[in-house]
Amino acid sequence: MASAACGLAPDLGVLAVARPVQGSAAALMTPTSPALVRQGSPDRAKRARVIAVWTVGGAVAVAAAPVLGGALTASLGRRWVFFADLPAALSALVLLARVPASPRAAATSRDTTPR
Repeated sequence: MASAACGLAPDLGVLAVARPVQGSAAALMTPTSPALVRQGSPDRAKRARVIAVWTVGGAVAVAAAPVLGGALTASLGRRWVFFADLPAALSALVLLARVPASPRAAATSRDTTPR
């Protein structure tokens, strides 16, 4: 949502408000993703492979983002840098909806309703 707000920002003032929201969301998601990987991969060997893929993905993103961002900005304009995130975000939401609930979360949840 914040990426769309940045891309649709009609002026610098709106962009200046939307951009920190986008950065805050990224700051929350980035450190939690390895925990999700760990939770979703109980097998140590599989977890190691998944973390390796996650790490490579991050490294490729850090290396490619300035080049791709510059190409998008030069060819289509600054708004498309923000819109480029949206297909990946929507795909992640669709995939997330298909992930089963964690058995660990069910085992640790407690009924807190008063009796």
